[in-house]
Amino acid sequence: MKTTTNKIWAVAIITVLFLVNAGAQTNWDVTVTNFSFTPASLTIDQGDVVTWNNTLGTHNVNGTTATFSNNPASFGNSLQNAPWQYSFTFDIAGEYSYQCDQHPGSMQGTITVNTATSITGDNDKDGIKIYPSPVREYLFIEFNDNRATTYSSIQIFDLTGQMVFSQPIGSNDKLTINMGHLPPSLYFYRLQNTNGSNDTGKVLKK
Repeated sequence: MKTTTNKIWAVAIITVLFLVNAGAQTNWDVTVTNFSFTPASLTIDQGDVVTWNNTLGTHNVNGTTATFSNNPASFGNSLQNAPWQYSFTFDIAGEYSYQCDQHPGSMQGTITVNTATSITGDNDKDGIKIYPSPVREYLFIEFNDNRATTYSSIQIFDLTGQMVFSQPIGSNDKLTINMGHLPPSLYFYRLQNTNGSNDTGKVLKK
């Protein structure tokens, strides 16, 4: 019964956070015409969406790691005649390069995805700092002004609602959570308050 209740909580958390964060994304447009991407360089935030619109000619977007080995993730589409539209959500921070395979010498672009140093939201103003985002190995949670004493436990859930971590919270002002063994994905945390309420948020695992 407890496991079922936790999954219901997790699904509710995921649904609410998805609805809230869906409106928080910024959409960026890149125009694709004969021999150019406009703008050719973009600086965006983690989670933003870039949409390429081909209005003239035969082109594609190739940002695969097979072509650009330093790209944090692959993206791109196949060569097609105009008109077409292609979108990609940049969930992983870093420096990306891409090209048109038909015109690699003249059609190249770059995208810089800024790294979030902490998860922003209502919890930040309440004296909670959770970082880094994305996390590779260890997730750190700091409580200001003895806020740790107001929480009894923390749980972390995956996208299916399965609990992957649970730990009681004492009077410590900082928690260290090992997430290195978890696969890259979006996770959700729930801080259970001693007064019966819950604070929730998201964690991106790279």
